[in-house]
Amino acid sequence: MGAKSKHPLLKLHRYDGSESLETFQHLAAYLQWNEDDHFHHLCASLKGPASQVLWELPLRVTTADLERLL
Repeated sequence: MGAKSKHPLLKLHRYDGSESLETFQHLAAYLQWNEDDHFHHLCASLKGPASQVLWELPLRVTTADLERLL
């Protein structure tokens, strides 16, 4: 059997830009994501108008940069 996660299974809702990113930020802190994980989970959760910012991102961008654009 595989190793047991220290956190319960949580499902992050998709983000379309119409509400605050605060829930996502709290979940990232709770799950203790590093910068790379935080950035990629946020990118993967974007949908609709919010996902359009990914098209314009430079190669080197941080989670904070992305959150400012959103």
